Amino acid sequence: MVINTQPLDALSRSDVQIFFNTLLPEIIKERAHLFASIRGSIAFIIEGEGMWTVRFANFAQPLVNDAAFDADLVMTFRRGAFSQLLDGDAIDLDRDVVCLGDTEIFSRFGRLLVEPARGVAGPGLMVA
Repeated sequence: MVINTQPLDALSRSDVQIFFNTLLPEIIKERAHLFASIRGSIAFIIEGEGMWTVRFANFAQPLVNDAAFDADLVMTFRRGAFSQLLDGDAIDLDRDVVCLGDTEIFSRFGRLLVEPARGVAGPGLMVA
């Protein structure tokens, strides 16, 4: 099975639960080597949608359907903001998201979601 960013691009504003409950577990399995290399945890609280915690490098319980408030990063998203992010739209970080903790871990989460490009320079680099 190959996971790419196409399913993420196709998500509608009401598909946050599908992302966390279906797509993200598939991505974790498909990119297990990358998931294992990331340390830390992120709790996502998405207004009107639900709460999830991603525990990187924890294959016993990588995704929990609740917010762990002791996570390295706790992110609270305004209704619709997380869907906009998944759709590739810009969000206003000052208005749409409240972050408590190590925000660098969110960029590591983003690396997990992006299909690595392969070129002659190796994974992650495109060579024309």
